[in-house]
Amino acid sequence: MPVVLGMEGSANKLGIGVVRDGVVLSNPRVTYVTPPGEGFQPTETARHHQTHIISLVSRALREANIGAEELDAIAYTKGPGMGAPLLVVAVVARTLSQLWNKPLIGVNHCIAHIEMGRLITGAHSPVVLYVSGGNTQVISFTSGRYRIFGETIDIALGNCLDRFARIVNLSNDPSPGYNVEMLARKGSKFFELPYSVKGMDVSFAGLLSYLEQRSCDLLQSGEYTVEDLCFSLQETVFAMVVEITERAMAHCGTKMGVRGLFTYLTQQPDNFTQYDLHNTYLVFDAENYIANSYRQWGLAQQYGGEYLSFTVLIRAAINELQKCRITPIFVFDGCHERKGSKRETLLKRNAECMDTLSRFLNHNAFNDVEYTQQSTPNILPKLTNHVFLSVLEEMGIHHVKCEREADIHVAELAIYLNCPVVSNDSDFFIFGTPLASDYRVIPFMFLEQKSKPLPSRCSACTGSAGCYALPCKVFRPSQSVLRRICPPLRPLLPVLVGNDVISSVPFPSAITWRINSSQRNGMSYNGRRIHAVIDWLSGFSDDLSTPVREILSLHHGKQLEYITAQIVTCVLGYVLDLHTVCRQLADFLSLKEGSKSPVCIASSPPKPNKDIIKASTLEAAVSAVTNVLPSQQCGVPSVKTDAKLMCGWPPNFVSKFRQGCISTTTLDGLYVQGGTVMRILMEDLRLSNSIYHVTEQIRQLQYGLVIHLEEKLGCSYKLCASNRGDAVEYRRQGLNMCCFELQVPRLVFPPVQPASPDFFIDFFKHHLRLDLRLVKTDTTESNSLVCLLVFWFRHSQIARSRSSGLHDCSVALAVMVCALITSTYFNSAHGNWHAVKSITADLCDRFGALGNNLKEQHSRFQSSRLSIEIIHQLNELQLVHQEFHQLVELMDILCVHADICHGCTGPAILSGRFFSFVPEWVMFSSGRLLHWLALNIEHSRPLDRMHWVSTHWIPWILSGLSKTVYLDARSLSDRINSLISSAERMLQVE
Repeated sequence: MPVVLGMEGSANKLGIGVVRDGVVLSNPRVTYVTPPGEGFQPTETARHHQTHIISLVSRALREANIGAEELDAIAYTKGPGMGAPLLVVAVVARTLSQLWNKPLIGVNHCIAHIEMGRLITGAHSPVVLYVSGGNTQVISFTSGRYRIFGETIDIALGNCLDRFARIVNLSNDPSPGYNVEMLARKGSKFFELPYSVKGMDVSFAGLLSYLEQRSCDLLQSGEYTVEDLCFSLQETVFAMVVEITERAMAHCGTKMGVRGLFTYLTQQPDNFTQYDLHNTYLVFDAENYIANSYRQWGLAQQYGGEYLSFTVLIRAAINELQKCRITPIFVFDGCHERKGSKRETLLKRNAECMDTLSRFLNHNAFNDVEYTQQSTPNILPKLTNHVFLSVLEEMGIHHVKCEREADIHVAELAIYLNCPVVSNDSDFFIFGTPLASDYRVIPFMFLEQKSKPLPSRCSACTGSAGCYALPCKVFRPSQSVLRRICPPLRPLLPVLVGNDVISSVPFPSAITWRINSSQRNGMSYNGRRIHAVIDWLSGFSDDLSTPVREILSLHHGKQLEYITAQIVTCVLGYVLDLHTVCRQLADFLSLKEGSKSPVCIASSPPKPNKDIIKASTLEAAVSAVTNVLPSQQCGVPSVKTDAKLMCGWPPNFVSKFRQGCISTTTLDGLYVQGGTVMRILMEDLRLSNSIYHVTEQIRQLQYGLVIHLEEKLGCSYKLCASNRGDAVEYRRQGLNMCCFELQVPRLVFPPVQPASPDFFIDFFKHHLRLDLRLVKTDTTESNSLVCLLVFWFRHSQIARSRSSGLHDCSVALAVMVCALITSTYFNSAHGNWHAVKSITADLCDRFGALGNNLKEQHSRFQSSRLSIEIIHQLNELQLVHQEFHQLVELMDILCVHADICHGCTGPAILSGRFFSFVPEWVMFSSGRLLHWLALNIEHSRPLDRMHWVSTHWIPWILSGLSKTVYLDARSLSDRINSLISSAERMLQVE
């Protein structure tokens, strides 16, 4: 275990520490304290450090009981900081290094702060609010590097507090910021100050200047005290940095859940207990797991997806679960709630994402993004969910999609199966669980990646190679701080604190008093808020009406109706029903109910929304809210009034939807009031149209097919996006999110029964100008590839502006080369599972090396900067692949349904005669490889590109791959030429 002597002296504090394998053995410090009203100067600070540093080193070694000969290294702060004090520390560190013959390690002061936090908390991919006297930044650690989301544009927050302390003549002992905090706790009167948040950045200089001008008069008048001004300053500046931190969390793809609750609970270790997972079901919040996994595994996001590597890591993670006899169940979100209650949250996140992407692209214009710490936007590649699903299908892993949002049903299924649930969403801490259930939540950050052997075998593992368990930490509401709140009242915690659905409502005075109480000293403001709310709610025992009345009594008239409706919507998101949906999901997955004792089920029948809206009096509002709070009755099923999404759907449509074959983004455009919000991808923001514009025509056909089906079934009342029954989409227009109401064609498909292949061909020719009769290829996969490329090229603004056809389109050529090579390798495995695993791992390594070589070759001609034009086109192709595949799925569903209705018994799956889609992780195996290959192809003259691909790039790529599979460069070139010829013929069709 290494022992390191650390030396820090970047400002007025001098500290020497001895650390062994992450454990601090000693850490003596001294501080240079100046008189009140004065700051510290570099020269005087350096003299102070010179005076104390030698004695402090001796003291640190003595307290650690370590001799110099036992040290393995000496670390020192090399910056940033004040030059003169840094120089003192550096000289002493170098002298000791030479004297004791120990390696010398320079440390970045800022990174050290973050690394200490990661070490202490065990966080894998945290979002960090880094505040000091010289720095204020919101930083994420993901994909193996630091990414700056926002920062101060003038002075640091710590510097702002220090300078304010000088204005009001506070002591510098032990530090100005500490003394501001102590006085702020005694303040009670808030003075409004300038609130300056600019996008993801903050500004404190104007606020400080305002205080400098006003503080003297305010204090002399006696209207405000120094304590009040300290309180007002902290409340304002802390709210500013919390706002941009929450935005950064949204950018990271993490659901916010109950604001601040995750941090509050994880800061108290007693809320979590060590647990070993073995021989059990394990329910996963699928989208949350996918987003966190992709980022934690350090896969690049900016190139459009490293899907082949993603499959390798998914399989490894699932194998580790199966090694411990854990049966994973992944539950996916369906459509958003019918009322569209999260639309504003989604639009806000998109706007923030555009801001981050814009800054990234501006920075990328001058820098190589792979070798800088500039924030790469946390934009999850488009096809991650589809790739994950394809691996689950391949491995036979249980997975299911819910009708609407999945969180509540994930919790219900875990209780029904008597097993833990895995999610980083703090909503799972709040759900109203049965009193006798062993409800357990495992945050993703507390789930270990590697299993451990158990000391003795259990009965289930008799005769097996070994008995293994996966270590984790679990949260049980009954053993946490939340046990103080009566379970039916727990949903009021997110009402008061705020979550994705509702902003925090005004606090009753009793909560405000608790927030400022001295009993909460030492906590952050957010922590004090949550602690105060928990303390307040815990005082009501099982009295439901009184706390609700105190919350609602602060509102009147129309505002009372509005806030009541919001609270009811929020509360219903935490009321479980163990009688319906979870049993349907378990039946669909053929799962057996977990063994458990009879329990009281926390559920209650909510009132219809019309009763809520009419709650114009306080008592009616109180009744509306208390009626939807979870009761402790046994066996009362929920009777929600929203029309069921799948009501009337034919069985094959339900099955395809449950399996995740139907995109909920499309369905949101029809089944959610106000429509769907299309999330921002890595796209070229200079284009006025969103990247989704390229597939608008396909989506219109999808909408038309679904509307036709619902009208045929007599269920068109479920279509609620617009009053006219059309589809509604929110997507980017310029740098704004705009609403588009699409004119949906009224389709009848198939036009007559029984369905015929000619109808299929005519449909594509008439609606998409894709004449399948012109495609002369040898496989249905090739047919699909030709149609995808033709449709994409016709509708891609960038592709048509940079190329005259597919024969000189660098992106199309790169995709065809890589897709055909990858597909050939996997076809050689002939379905052998072990061969597929071996090929996948080998290709990942070789594609990574090829990407590096391609980038190096490109750098000989021009700087190695990411091309957003290439990335935009690659992401367009991914969208076309996804939407085209879904259109074919919908057509098959309608054909099967029509034939069944007319008593036809012949085969109705028509698409198999024309299309079979290459898996996403084969088609777009490595975005980084595709990007640099396309850029290198683009470097040659347009007329020479096809020839250059055939004679140079294909042989070059094959030379870098394993020779275990025979691939002839000439035959591969001929195949690409044949595909291009078919595609060019189809492109000529008007």
